[in-house]
Amino acid sequence: NRDWRDNVTLFEATLRENPNSLRVHYNLAVAFESVEKSFPPALRHYATVAAMAEQAGPAALRQELEAYYYAGNVLLADGRPQEAYAQFQRILEKGRDEQSFDLVAAAIVAIGES
Repeated sequence: NRDWRDNVTLFEATLRENPNSLRVHYNLAVAFESVEKSFPPALRHYATVAAMAEQAGPAALRQELEAYYYAGNVLLADGRPQEAYAQFQRILEKGRDEQSFDLVAAAIVAIGES
């Protein structure tokens, strides 16, 4: 693959071909966050995942809540606890089904930390 130099370049090339891939936006957010330690682009891609998942409806609720959770963690790591709190609060507002229990519980703990 001529596009691969690292995860970021691979996922950016993939997005050029398929800009509506929720999974690729998520993978790119993780690469920016954990590998590049670059928080602004990670937050942009987590926001894109949340927006795309919200538009997809209930079937993508898990991805939406995960995007809020990981964005909140990035904001905490970046020293922005009030903004992190807002992300975790979205999980509490939307995560009312049984499959969301673990994320709701994690968000409650994270709110305490923020």
